[in-house]
Amino acid sequence: MGHGYPSEGSKAWDWDTKDVAADDLEIIATPIDYLGINYYSRNVVRSPLLPELPEPDVERTGMGWEVHPDGLTHILQFVASRTGDLPLLITENGAAYPLDESDPAKDPQRRDYLARHLGAAHEALQHGIPLRGYFAWSLLDNFEWAHGYAHRFGIVHVDFATQERRVRDSGRFWSEMAKTGQLPA
Repeated sequence: MGHGYPSEGSKAWDWDTKDVAADDLEIIATPIDYLGINYYSRNVVRSPLLPELPEPDVERTGMGWEVHPDGLTHILQFVASRTGDLPLLITENGAAYPLDESDPAKDPQRRDYLARHLGAAHEALQHGIPLRGYFAWSLLDNFEWAHGYAHRFGIVHVDFATQERRVRDSGRFWSEMAKTGQLPA
C-alpha cells in the first residue's frame, strides 16, 4: 500500500492536501491489524455534466435508505483490492423500519435485510475477500446520534418507557444462524 492521501479523493471532494497536519502521514502509515467497514446503503453519484436521471423505483428502509446488498459485496471487493490480505470486518450493518405497534417483535423486513446482506458478505468470501467478521447494528433499540429514539435498529425491541426487552424475529434469525453456522432458510 502506498502512503499518503489518495489523489482521487482530494479531487472528488475538492480538498486541498496542504491542510494535512505535519505528522498526519506518519500516524496514518502505522500498520493496522484489521479494517472495519460500516455499510448500510449505497449512494449513487452522477456527473454534473449529465442531465439528472429519474430516481429508480427501489426498495428502501424506514429511513429512506436504498436496500442494496450487492453494494456490500462491491465495497468489500474494492477495499480488498487496495488493502490486500488485511483482515476486513463489517463493523456495522443494519436497518431501521417502522415499528409494528401490534407486535414490536415482528420485523420481517429487518430479518430479510440482514439475511440478504449476510448473503452478500458470503459472496465476498467466495471471491477470496479476507472478511473475518460481521456485526449487526444493533443488538438493542437505542438513541441514534442523528435521530434520537425515532428509528429503531435493534434485533431486540426495547420499550423505552418500561425498559422491557423482546427478541425480534431478526434476533431469532441471528440466534439460529449462530447456533447452526448456516443462514436459515
